Amino acid sequence: MNIISVSKSTREYTDYPLHRHSCWEILFSIRGEGTIRIDDEVLPFHEGSIFVIPPDHPHCKKSPAGYIDGCIFAQDIQMDDNHFWSVEDDYDRTLFTLFSIAYYAQERKGIYSKKVIDSVGEAVYGLLLELYSQKEVYDQSVDRFIHLLIDNIGNTAFELEEAVRGTGYNSNYFRRLFRESTGRTPLEYFTNLRIEEAKRRLRLYGKTESIREIGEKAGFSDSYYFSRKFKQKTGMSPREYLNSLEAVDRDMILRQIAGAGDDPEFVIRQRIRDGLD
Repeated sequence: MNIISVSKSTREYTDYPLHRHSCWEILFSIRGEGTIRIDDEVLPFHEGSIFVIPPDHPHCKKSPAGYIDGCIFAQDIQMDDNHFWSVEDDYDRTLFTLFSIAYYAQERKGIYSKKVIDSVGEAVYGLLLELYSQKEVYDQSVDRFIHLLIDNIGNTAFELEEAVRGTGYNSNYFRRLFRESTGRTPLEYFTNLRIEEAKRRLRLYGKTESIREIGEKAGFSDSYYFSRKFKQKTGMSPREYLNSLEAVDRDMILRQIAGAGDDPEFVIRQRIRDGLD
């Protein structure tokens, strides 16, 4: 990759007009969020979004609150020049750091500035390819994260935000990716897992353990928070849910004693006893 120039927004823009370049543009979203149009496609952008735009592809950005961009203009990029593509910077903002080094070197105009810029260009190019190749395994990342949540259902010391940061991706981007894959945010998904675990424990240990103990073993260190979230998800408090289980058990026993033929379990047992199944 041969870098032509490195630039940065001198002010916040809200609506930059449609334009194109005769060279490649690597567009870094440094601050702000909004939409970007490239060719006929409109996509959201936010801090950490990076777009690789081939020559002569029209593009523009809009942001009601304003945005700041960084740009690397280059030639001889060995990529498909028929379509743009995008990646997300990693948690450590490595690509933005590399851009900042290149921009600093260009502004400094030192004896070795060109050498620094060229070296940074190679690093940017390699990391872009690496991040782009990882897009193929994003679903695996979500799957691994779900297994991590399952392993920590009962761990009241588990820090969800720390786990999200530990994925290696930009936190906001990973949350959006997780929601696209599961239909829920990581917090919603984790809370549902814990509520299901609490329901399981109420069924198994409701007569031998207190509601507080069951909540703690399902990952809720605060009993009030546990009761509130449980009722939000099930429509009943933990105590009401436990009582409903006992009512079902009593009803089933009474029907079995009476030999109620409309009880599916009774019918199955009857058929087995009579040799019909």
